[in-house]
Order: sequence, then C-alpha cells, then structure tokens
Amino acid sequence: AGVSTAILIFTKTGHGGTDKVWFYDMKADGFSSVENSSSSSVEESSSSETTTVVNAVAVNPLKVSMAGRMLQVAGAEKASVDVFDMQGSPVASFKQVAGSVSLESLRQGNYIVRVRSGSMNLTRRIAIK
Repeated sequence: AGVSTAILIFTKTGHGGTDKVWFYDMKADGFSSVENSSSSSVEESSSSETTTVVNAVAVNPLKVSMAGRMLQVAGAEKASVDVFDMQGSPVASFKQVAGSVSLESLRQGNYIVRVRSGSMNLTRRIAIK
C-alpha cells in the first residue's frame, strides 16, 4: 500500500460543468517532496470563469545533506543512491546505503543525486567543494 500524489486543475464553465481539465499524476518523480503534509484549494475569478486548483501532497521522509564529501541519507534504513553529472550522465552508484556514503572520488562541482528506497524517491542537486 502506497500513497499516490496528483494535481487536478480545471475551470468551471458557469453553467454546471467544467472545461479545460488537466490531471498530473506525480508517479514518484522525485519532485513531490515537501516538508509537511497539506492539501489546499485555491479559487481565482475572472468574469464568468472560475479556476480551481486542488493538490494533494504526500510527505516524503527521504532527506539528503552534505557533510564535507559525505552524503548523509535519512528517512530509510537502506537506500540506493545514484549520482549524475549536470549533463545527466551517471558518475557513481551505491546500493544498500545506511546513513552515509563517501563521495571522495568525485571532483569538485555540482551533481544530481537520486535516492530510492522502496516506493520512495528523492532527487536533489548537491555541490561538492
């Protein structure tokens, strides 16, 4: 059993229907993480049209941080960590990471880190100095 996250955007027609309906299913894209769980509804009016935005947010417990050249991973007992350069090419991969992993072998620069544990995913940019 997992948590699903989606965003639904539509406009009301003013005569009992909807128009311009958009649905985006997040499907563990790594960008759906927030610090706390919330849901909101926003209404904007323009003449006879009303746009309603409804979003449901699932909390992702995965967290990453840098301590020197050590990547700290929190929120999972064991996780897979993939590191990519800024062009998207893989530069390092670690399996069964528990707590932290050394990035000493990587040169100074910016990287993208993807952490996966079960159905949870987290993608973040990191800087190695």
